[in-house]
Amino acid sequence: MPEDSRTTTIQEVKAASHKSCMVKWQKRWKNSSTGRTFYEFFPSVEQKRQLDHPDKATYGVILQLQTGYSILNAHRNRVGINVSPQCTCGTLETTEHFLLECYIHENTGTSS
Repeated sequence: MPEDSRTTTIQEVKAASHKSCMVKWQKRWKNSSTGRTFYEFFPSVEQKRQLDHPDKATYGVILQLQTGYSILNAHRNRVGINVSPQCTCGTLETTEHFLLECYIHENTGTSS
């Protein structure tokens, strides 16, 4: 009796299962009402991110700044930590302000 050439391998079953889970996860991620800031940066659950940062700590800070969940005063105030949402310069301390606008942090981390 000839061997059936349509035998499904374990690898094929795993691949099909993975694909099915990813499709369901993507639908839930797309239709969710939470995590929308993060979704703007990573709309695909399968999206591969290049970790070209010097170390895990640096990547963590960059991810915090991208998502708005950081140690900046505006976020700390929003989550109930008793701190003013203002920057030392008097403006609301958001990620955009910290990175692009604040003159106090303008030269932080650079050498002259």
